[in-house]
Amino acid sequence: MMVASTKLQFKKCCGIVDLQRGVVLITVFALLNKVSGFFGIPTLFYGGGIVSIISYIYSIIASIAIVYFLFYGVFPENPKIIRYYSIFYWIDLIANGLFTIIFGIWWYLVVDHLPLAETENQKSNNETATVLGTSPTLPAWKTESAIAIANLVAVTFVHIYFAFVVNSYAILVQKRQSYFSTSGIIATSRISTSGVGLLDNPQHDDD
Repeated sequence: MMVASTKLQFKKCCGIVDLQRGVVLITVFALLNKVSGFFGIPTLFYGGGIVSIISYIYSIIASIAIVYFLFYGVFPENPKIIRYYSIFYWIDLIANGLFTIIFGIWWYLVVDHLPLAETENQKSNNETATVLGTSPTLPAWKTESAIAIANLVAVTFVHIYFAFVVNSYAILVQKRQSYFSTSGIIATSRISTSGVGLLDNPQHDDD
C-alpha cells in the first residue's frame, strides 16, 4: 500500500529542520499531549461522563501506538511502519476533532453556567450599562471560552501542518526505498541528513 501523494509536500519541517528530526519532534509533542490521558483515569471511578472516559482511554491507547511508531518506524526509517504512522496521524487528528466538537456541544448546550454567569456587582454594572446604552460586560465563562476557541483553532491548524510533514516524510522514505531496491545502490547516509534529495553519497554494490 502506497502513501497518498499530495501536492502539498515539504522538504523540511518549519523550513529549518530536516524531515526526520522534524517528525521526531512532532511525535514527541503528540506523545506529551496524549500522556495527559493518564491523568483522567480517576474519572473511571468518580462518575466521569462516558465521552470523557472514552477520550481518556483513547489517549492511553494512542500513546502506546505513538511510542511504537517512534521506535520502530521513525528512528529506523522503516517505510511500512512510517506509512501506517502517517495514516494514524490523520485518523488521530479527525478523532481529536470529533472529541472537541462533542465537548464543545456539551459545554455550550448542556452545562448550566448560571452559577458562574454573574456576581451581584457585575449584574448591577450590566444593568447600569443597559440603562446608559453601553455594552454590558460578558460573563467570565464566555470570555474564557472565546479565548479557548481561538487557541484551539490555532493549534488545529498547527496539527494539520504536522500531519502533512509526517506524510511528506513517509513519501520520501518510501521513494528512497523504491529507488535503491530497483537500482542496486546502497545508501551510506540516511535521508535525514539531507531531507531534499533521495541520494546522499550513494555507493554501488559490488555484488
